Amino acid sequence: IDLGTSALYSSQELSPSYDRPVGAPAYSAPEAFCHLAGHRGLAPYTDKYALGCLLFELFNHDLFAKAVRDRNPHYEVFLAAMVIAIGGATELESKVGEWKRAIKKFSAGLAPVLIDAPGSSVPPGIAPLLNSVLEALTHVDFQRRPRSLDWVRQYLWSAIRCLQNEKMYNERLAQARKKRAERERCIQVKDEA
Repeated sequence: IDLGTSALYSSQELSPSYDRPVGAPAYSAPEAFCHLAGHRGLAPYTDKYALGCLLFELFNHDLFAKAVRDRNPHYEVFLAAMVIAIGGATELESKVGEWKRAIKKFSAGLAPVLIDAPGSSVPPGIAPLLNSVLEALTHVDFQRRPRSLDWVRQYLWSAIRCLQNEKMYNERLAQARKKRAERERCIQVKDEA
């Protein structure tokens, strides 16, 4: 999404300090707005956040960033509080430490965005599975996002299997209804004769 995962851990950073997100702001994780965009150790978690944004947008017309702010009108205040909490630290690792200390206090009132919000095209049968995936990928605290995408893949495959099973069920149900209608028509023809 922003090619963060393609950066070599051994390559030099472009800037000694990042006071803005790197890449597309609509797909930037909260930590990227809080002076942690250049932290190579956090890049995989930031990319997972962006992946969650895309998952949301597969089924919704709005950008995930807009949905977060609509659901949490005080989101900008949360970001500002985190910037202030981190602001005193000068070294990148101490900024991460400040983040870890402040995140629970300032994120307490934030509500997760649901993938099946009004206007969503997500099939109702898989909405709970996708809500779990979306909440994990876009958790406001990078420490709570999945370390590996294996769990995400398993949930997505479960959702796909649910859709396949639902399709097969609907096809069998349509066939059964067609046979029943044919039998009823045959009975009606015999009765009329």
